[in-house]
Amino acid sequence: MNGLEKRSEVMIDKIQTIPVDKIGGEIRRASDEEMLAINRALAIFLGFA
Repeated sequence: MNGLEKRSEVMIDKIQTIPVDKIGGEIRRASDEEMLAINRALAIFLGFA
């Protein structure tokens, strides 16, 4: 289990910032392995890899 309550997806092509005061409730965390996969996908999408 990675701490996320529901199955979640990351849309690499839909990057956006959200003000902290607009985030409600508890924020969960993706596992280290999931974050590595996300970082790799971002690097490829942004042309860094």
